[in-house]
Amino acid sequence: MQKGCPRWATLKKAADYSGLSERHLYNAIADGLIRSSLVKRPNASRGRRLVDLRSLDAWIENGLMQMGPAPCSPNQEPRTKEEES
Repeated sequence: MQKGCPRWATLKKAADYSGLSERHLYNAIADGLIRSSLVKRPNASRGRRLVDLRSLDAWIENGLMQMGPAPCSPNQEPRTKEEES
């Protein structure tokens, strides 16, 4: 997150910011992977869910540590047994 950027964002803006779907973010919030806050007036039945962009960034950056195997090259020619030796 860059300096001067807001710390909190609506779910829609957090989805746009991260490139993830709102459903994916809801699931991450429910799993305790990112922080959020439900802002509402006392005794109100509805409010607005805000996502902590710092925790969203940290969660995404944490995924960088878990790199899987290198992807296959789609246009690579199969090697013959003679080439492998």
